[in-house]
Amino acid sequence: MKFLRRPDIDHVARVTIAVQAFLGLGVYGEITRIAQSYQVSRLFVSKLVWQLLTVYARQVCEPSSTQAVRKEVDRHILLLRLEG
Repeated sequence: MKFLRRPDIDHVARVTIAVQAFLGLGVYGEITRIAQSYQVSRLFVSKLVWQLLTVYARQVCEPSSTQAVRKEVDRHILLLRLEG
């Protein structure tokens, strides 16, 4: 079977799905509910959450440098924008 990207799920929808799933981590059945509402697989939703967590957890610089502090602040701002 050939992979076909759904045109109705653009990058904005993917981020929305990932953030909803991230906020629902630990809630029983939340991944299933999100998957059913967007008509995607639970594995797809889980992969989006894993990608979001990987991006958030990636550390490029030493924590003590000013560049690392700035990147950490930017990450928090990005997550707040995604949440809102």
